[in-house]
Amino acid sequence: MVTKKNTESMKNSGPIAIIMTALAFAAALFASSCSSNSTSDDTEYVSGKILFDLPYFTEPGGSYSLVPSGAYTSDGSGVGYCWTNSVDTSVRDTTRHADDPASVTGEYILEIPEDYKGDLVVTCYAFAEGYYTNTQSYYTTVVDEEESLQGAGWFPRDPVFTDSRDSREYRYLTYGSLDWFIQNLAYGSGKPYYNCEFMRDVFGAFYTWEEARTACPEGWRLPTEDDWAALAAALGDEDAAPGEAFGSIAGRMMSMATFNDVKMWEFSSSVRADNYSRFSVLPAGYAVMRDEASPLFVDLNLYAAFWTGTEYDGERAFYRYLYKTSPDVLVALGHKDYFGAQVRCVRDARD
Repeated sequence: MVTKKNTESMKNSGPIAIIMTALAFAAALFASSCSSNSTSDDTEYVSGKILFDLPYFTEPGGSYSLVPSGAYTSDGSGVGYCWTNSVDTSVRDTTRHADDPASVTGEYILEIPEDYKGDLVVTCYAFAEGYYTNTQSYYTTVVDEEESLQGAGWFPRDPVFTDSRDSREYRYLTYGSLDWFIQNLAYGSGKPYYNCEFMRDVFGAFYTWEEARTACPEGWRLPTEDDWAALAAALGDEDAAPGEAFGSIAGRMMSMATFNDVKMWEFSSSVRADNYSRFSVLPAGYAVMRDEASPLFVDLNLYAAFWTGTEYDGERAFYRYLYKTSPDVLVALGHKDYFGAQVRCVRDARD
């Protein structure tokens, strides 16, 4: 959940859609380049909802094929397609004319500039002779794996562990008697954010409890509630106990990171987020594991959720979470199969 204007009202299970009403003004505006619409009072709009598959996250320099569908006319006449994107709204690309044969799909190739990052809106206009234009926009967030996430709290001098399974490197620090990852585990058994594989190296991965139990590399483990309580004690809550909230330490754990130049933990008067402990928690939200192919990712910039290795019963286990307005590190129960949380690995500290 990259911070976006009106994100909550615009979110769906696939790409984010901005449903734009096909006003006569829009039809007139694009008449010269996309269509030649009639202006009689009984003029119809091109019907249907224009659909095209735009990934939620894309990369600078990437090339993406967008094929429109879903638009039609009441009399069965041909539909044309014209495109624009927010990088340069003056460029309009007509990929299909209304009288083209059916073999012309209207495919649009979105070319993202090498130096671009942030939100990008793609708009498709479906037009036909004698009809008002139907308009649909979707947006994607362009992410640079190396530059989009800044100020997370990791330093070059931090000790590094290399996972031999995939050669990923993780920074870690010692708290009390335990070494803790200060980055989210990204190993392949978990799901990357919005199933965009390159986001694995930005936010880490999301795991079911069973996946989390075996996801840590050799020599490391999933921390238990006792381990989390020991961490809380090391960070200042001397009364920390398993199964209970840890008082007034959340701000010390919250990363000061920005994502595409937007601060991830938004300001809250109740929490002073300073990452004093350098535990560097990112508010990457959590996942609802509806099925293997399409988890639902929820509440980026609001929550961070981490599995513990402690079971509650046959269906549920404890997880620890931070919320943007809570000064405490909270605890809850998640379904082992349907709740997706992130993982920080621990091991006994080495001299």
